Amino acid sequence: MVVPLVMMAALAGCGLAKRSAGKMPEGWTGELPEVPAHLRSRGPSAAPISRVTLEGGGGTGGAGSGTTAVLPGGLTPDSDIVWTDPDDPDAELPGLEDTLATQKKNRGPWEISHVEAKRLAMRAGKPLLVWFTNSQSSPVCQTLSRELFSTGDFDGWAAEHLVRLRLDFNVRGSGAASDDKMDDRIRKVDYLETLKKRYKVGGYPTVLVMAPDGTVMGRYRGYRKGSPDFYWGRIKSATGLAEDHHGKWVDRMEGRGYREWTDTKGRTVFAKLLRYHRGDMILVEPDGRRLKAQERQLSSADRLWIKGEQAKRAR
Repeated sequence: MVVPLVMMAALAGCGLAKRSAGKMPEGWTGELPEVPAHLRSRGPSAAPISRVTLEGGGGTGGAGSGTTAVLPGGLTPDSDIVWTDPDDPDAELPGLEDTLATQKKNRGPWEISHVEAKRLAMRAGKPLLVWFTNSQSSPVCQTLSRELFSTGDFDGWAAEHLVRLRLDFNVRGSGAASDDKMDDRIRKVDYLETLKKRYKVGGYPTVLVMAPDGTVMGRYRGYRKGSPDFYWGRIKSATGLAEDHHGKWVDRMEGRGYREWTDTKGRTVFAKLLRYHRGDMILVEPDGRRLKAQERQLSSADRLWIKGEQAKRAR
């Protein structure tokens, strides 16, 4: 009985090898790419891994030549990259120009989207102030708004030092029909409740001061009428801690290949170079969002940095 079992195992292995071979990319040399740790549990739908390269511009090979070279300087390995869409890494990417342009849009002093506020804080390198409130049913929230958050002095200071996010549980639905409004309201309430649970918020008002990487540096629940200076002082203290934390985080990320890129209009984004070919680039931000960019869009200092990396590779 041992021999048939061995033969069956061998045949099963051959079948698996044939099925696997049919999925190998064109130009495969026989060496299997390393699968990032965060994708190993995703099974066969996980995307092939792209190497950080500087192809073209004096280098050898092209986009389809199969030759890659990892940039010097301690750039982040592929296993540290969190893909925006791991099942479709080559899906259409947003452009750098459009992405940076949205940062300047006048959206008011308070963001209302948790995702956009976190991304804006990361790009601006500023702490994030998150205000859980109920503007209709909480008199304490109304007092906090009137005595501090709606004042000109606080607004001027916060505009320089913070990204502000207001999560208001006084939710109204939108839509043409009443059913649509009700469905939209339910979705918004569910989303806010999810954030409330994530951040362990027990009541209103609750204010969090977070570093751009999401680390909570200050948590304040409630507000005592007539104490705006004391409350503001606590926010300033937590903001300073968040700024120090962010500085150390940036140092660590720069050691992994991330850097600040500046376009010709002086706008910045903190990202690492994932791919380069004849002036076309893909940058990846720390949260996994990837951006298309072109070398001509970048500042002269960034273009010099690219040339320096190309020179290192040519040695």
